[in-house]
Amino acid sequence: MPDKPLLSICIPTYNRSKYLIKTIKSIVESDGFNERDVEIVISDNCSTDDTSEIIKEWTNKCKNIYYFKRTTPTDFADRNFIEALSLGSGEYLKLNNDIVGFKQDTLKIILNKIEKNIDKKTPIFFHSLIHNQISKNIKKLFNLKDPLKEFSFNSIDNFINSISTASTWIANFGCWKEHFELIENKDRFLHNQFMQVDWTLDILNKHKMATVYIKNFYNPFRIKKEGTVDAFNVHGKKYLEIYEYYLNKGLISKKSYEKEKRKVLIKVLIPMLALNLTSKNHFFKVNSFFNFIKDYKTNIYMYFAILIELPLCIIFLLIKKVFLLFKK
Repeated sequence: MPDKPLLSICIPTYNRSKYLIKTIKSIVESDGFNERDVEIVISDNCSTDDTSEIIKEWTNKCKNIYYFKRTTPTDFADRNFIEALSLGSGEYLKLNNDIVGFKQDTLKIILNKIEKNIDKKTPIFFHSLIHNQISKNIKKLFNLKDPLKEFSFNSIDNFINSISTASTWIANFGCWKEHFELIENKDRFLHNQFMQVDWTLDILNKHKMATVYIKNFYNPFRIKKEGTVDAFNVHGKKYLEIYEYYLNKGLISKKSYEKEKRKVLIKVLIPMLALNLTSKNHFFKVNSFFNFIKDYKTNIYMYFAILIELPLCIIFLLIKKVFLLFKK
């Protein structure tokens, strides 16, 4: 590899050649892409499709695209996140899904902010806020502006109360290479499927500050989903287990934990349930929701969420369907 670039875009992948190529193309065609400042690092977890053959075309065209294929798959798919990030040589390592493309100006903005913060190495993150799906849908429907916003945080509690579940999205994670190397037990929450949340909190705890840049940076591609996902268990129980760990260590307050628990129900799980109830394809295991909701039986806001917010979400999704139908 050449001299250290500013940015490594690290992409873990497995059997998604069709989407991986779209992701790479969106990055290469972005404003600001160049071989000196940017590298794309692909960690293939032993794909059995045509990923290897298709990637050759890109590695031949771009000297800053590096492809690594494992000879045996990792024990857990998410362990490939660690593999991908560890392969990056840039000053800043950015994790990216193999099904998430860049908007035209995303790369230019990221490079600019890396250069701005490179001397002090202040922890920085580039977030698309995904936890408030309703407001995001409204912006998309009515083509509202999406300005770049910058927020600074000086504690984990402050970060949690403001950013919340946006830290779960793979593409929202990134950090300075030297910060990533200092994270101990990187796979501590491997089974929770949210190692990136733990890494974010770990970095915040060590540095007591962070800056988050918020914009609609990314363009997720629609993929065909097969079967059902236990999303209520993952986004509910497993996600909150990470915060329980930090709570028990005395690193976050009980108030912040309870506030996050409420946000998870109202901003994530209820919209998921509404989506499941209004869709022909049931992506989420509904029985898992009712098992998880037992943890909220003493919280008054749970009854508000079920009786008021759920019907409102369902109404919004139905209106959206009608709107899109007439838009066609």
